[in-house]
Amino acid sequence: MYWQRRKRCAFLFLSLLLMGQSTEAQTTFSWFNGTSGQVWNASDANTGGRIYTLPSGLTVTVTIVDPNNRNCDPNLGSPHPYDATGSCTPFPGATGTELANIYSVSGSIVDPWDSDCDPIYTQTNGGYGLNYLTYGIKTKTSAEEVTLRFTFSRPIYLNNFTITDIDYIGLAYTYNNFNQYEAPGNSYQDEVRFIASGATGNVPLSFSNIGSALTYNSGTQTVKATYNTNATGDISPDNVAGAVTVSSNGVPITTLDIVYSNGPEDAAAEQAGGASYYNWWYAANGATNGVSDDQAIRVPGFTYTPCPDITFTANNVTTCEGSIALLSMFSANGGTSPYTYKWLNPSGVQVSSSQFYSISNVSTSQAGNYTAIVTDANGCYATKTVTLSVNTVTSSTIATDQSICSGGDPAAFTVTTAATGSGTLTYQWQSNTSGCGSSFSNISGATSATYDPPSGLTQTTYYRVITTSTLNGIPCFAISNCITVTVKPNPSVNQPTNQSVCVGGTTTAINFTGSAVAGTVYNWTNTNTSIGLAANGAGDINSFTVTNTGSSPTVATITVTPIANGCTGTARSFTITVYPMPTISTFSGGFTECVGGTQSLSVTAIGGTPPLTYQWQNGGSTGTLWINISGATASTYTPLSNSTGTTLYRVRVTSSAGSACDTLFSSAATVVVVSDPVVTISTLPTTVCVGASLTLNASSSGGIGSCTYQWQSSPDGTTWTNISGATTNSYTTTVLTTTTRYRAQLMACAGNGCCN
Repeated sequence: MYWQRRKRCAFLFLSLLLMGQSTEAQTTFSWFNGTSGQVWNASDANTGGRIYTLPSGLTVTVTIVDPNNRNCDPNLGSPHPYDATGSCTPFPGATGTELANIYSVSGSIVDPWDSDCDPIYTQTNGGYGLNYLTYGIKTKTSAEEVTLRFTFSRPIYLNNFTITDIDYIGLAYTYNNFNQYEAPGNSYQDEVRFIASGATGNVPLSFSNIGSALTYNSGTQTVKATYNTNATGDISPDNVAGAVTVSSNGVPITTLDIVYSNGPEDAAAEQAGGASYYNWWYAANGATNGVSDDQAIRVPGFTYTPCPDITFTANNVTTCEGSIALLSMFSANGGTSPYTYKWLNPSGVQVSSSQFYSISNVSTSQAGNYTAIVTDANGCYATKTVTLSVNTVTSSTIATDQSICSGGDPAAFTVTTAATGSGTLTYQWQSNTSGCGSSFSNISGATSATYDPPSGLTQTTYYRVITTSTLNGIPCFAISNCITVTVKPNPSVNQPTNQSVCVGGTTTAINFTGSAVAGTVYNWTNTNTSIGLAANGAGDINSFTVTNTGSSPTVATITVTPIANGCTGTARSFTITVYPMPTISTFSGGFTECVGGTQSLSVTAIGGTPPLTYQWQNGGSTGTLWINISGATASTYTPLSNSTGTTLYRVRVTSSAGSACDTLFSSAATVVVVSDPVVTISTLPTTVCVGASLTLNASSSGGIGSCTYQWQSSPDGTTWTNISGATTNSYTTTVLTTTTRYRAQLMACAGNGCCN
C-alpha cells in the first residue's frame, strides 16, 4: 500500500522496441535493454494501446484496460474524521508535512490508511527499460483490477510468458519515478490472474516455474503473494521466487490478459491486525471502506510461435427478413489442410461447424456480426467478421373499401400505417379487375407512398401497394392489404316517344323503362304545366287530358332522370305538344273558266297535329255525293277543264295521329267551265266602189263576262294592224281606195283558258 492520498488522473505514453525472429519459427518478444524509457499512463478503459509489427506482418497490440477509470477522480474535503484539528496527522512512521485534509463527502472513510493531505494521481502505469516492462497501478480499493492485454493480429502458440516481481511489498527497483510505488512499512499482496482466448473463447493455460513465494489457484488461473506484515518482503525482478511462467499448451491464442490487483482479502487481513498494525487508524469508529493500494509487477518478455497466415473469403450478407440467409466460407489457403470451419453468432456462441451456415426464416434479431473461423490441421486459425444485415420491410396499411358510381372519382387512398424498412423505401401501386386473390398489374407512374385513383372508373377495381426496401442493393418486398373500389352501375332510361295531342284529347300513358338496375327510381320534371301535367314527379306518367287555351301549339318538355343506389343515370327528354283544334282559315272558293283553263282551288288550315293532310273531293253538279279525287292531296287543286259544265268541289283536312283532333271539310266551291268566246261579223257586201265607206257589225258568243272589241285591218290578210279607236262592236271604215281586209278581236271576255 502506498501512503499518499490520490487525485485520480491517468495518461498513457509508452514506446516499445520489439526484437523478433521469423514467424516461421519460435520468436522472442523482449523489451529493449536501454538506459532510458518512458511512462505509459492509461487514459481510459481499452484505450492507449500500442501496436508493434513483427516479421512476416504479425502485429502485437499492448493495451492497459482500466475499467474503473481511475484516471482523474479527485475526492477532497475537510476536516478528516481522524484529524479534526486539521493538522493532517500522518500515519505512523510518515515523514513530511501534510497539506490538506482528504475524506469522502459522505463522511465515510475512503482511505483509512491515508490521513495525509498530499494528493497524488490514481494511476495505471506502464514503463519500459532495463529489460522489463514495469506495470504499476494505484487503486481506490484492494479489489479493483486493471488489465494488461496483449492482442495478436493472428493466432500464435504461446510458448512461455513470464511475470516477475510478484510480491507483497511493492516496487523497490525504481525506474522513471516508479520508486513512488515503494512505501516501506506498508504491506502488499500482488495477485495476478491470467485469461487467454482463441478462436472459440477461453483457452486454458499451462503454469510452470511457479515461484516459492507464490500460491497458485488452477481453477481461476491465479497466482498471488501471501499476505505478510514484513516490510522487507520485496522481491527483485530476477528472483524466481516471485515469478511464474504460462503457456498456451499447444493451442493457438489471439489475446492474453494479465489481470492485476492487490487482492480482495488484503484489506480484511490488515484490518484484522488492529492497532498492532496501525494504532492511529484503529479507533472506536473503525474502518468503513477499503484500502489504498499501489502495486507493480514486471514482464521480462515472452516467446511464441506464430501461426502461418491462413486466408479465406467470407463476404457480408444482406437478405430479407423471413428468407434464408447463407453465410459462406470458401477459398481457404495457407496453413496445413484439411481445414475445419466454425461460425460464431454475434453473442460469440458457436452456431455451426460447417463451411456454410444457413439460417432459415431469418429475423432482425439474428442480424449482426458473425465470426467466421477457419482452422488448419495444426490448430492455427484465421477469423473474419461477416456482417449479416437483415432487411426488414413492412408495407403500408391502406384504407378503405369504397363504392362509387360508374364514371365517378374514387377518393384518394389513406395510409393508416406507414411502411417501414431497413433500407431505402420505394413504392409501386397495382390494380386488377378480377379480385384480391388474382394477379395484379403495375399502375404506370403510381410510385408514391399514397395514391389517388383517377376519375372515370367504370368497373369494380382492386388495389394494393408493394413497398420495396433496398438495403445494400438487395430489394425486399411487402404487400399491403387489398382494398376494393366497387363501381355501381348507373341506371339508364330508354328514350320516351314525343307525343302530339289536340286540345281536349288524352295522352298515351308513359311507362319508363331502362337497364335492369334493381331499385331504379325515375324522377321527372315538366317545363310547362299549362298542358295539364304537374311540374315534377316520380315514376310512370299516366294518361291525362291535355289543355291549351291559346291559338297556337303549346309544347311541354319532360325530362326523366333514372336514380338507383345513389347513382344518377343519363337524363332523357321528350315533348308533349298540345295543338288547338284544326280550322280552315282561308278557302279560295269557285271560279269560271273556259275549256282548257288552269285555275286552282286552294285551302289554308291551322291547328290540329301536323302535318295536316288534304283530300279534294268532287261533288258533281249537285254536291249530293262526294268522291275523293285521286292524287288530289295537296293544299291546292286544279280541276279538270276539258269540257263545259258546272262542278262542285270541296277539301277534307285531316290531322296526323293525335287524340281528339277532328277532320274538317271546306265549303263547296263551284267551278264553271264555258266554251271559248266566238266573234261573228254580219254578212256585208264584199265589193264597194272606190271612194266609198262601209259599216261593219260584229257579235260574240262564249267566253266569260262582257266582251270588248279591237278592229284590225290588213292589206294582204297576213299583216294585221289595230285600228285606233275601233273598240266597239260596230266599225265604219274610212273612204276606201284600195282593197282592204278587216276583222274584229274579242278582248275583255277572254277569261282563264279562253282564247282571243
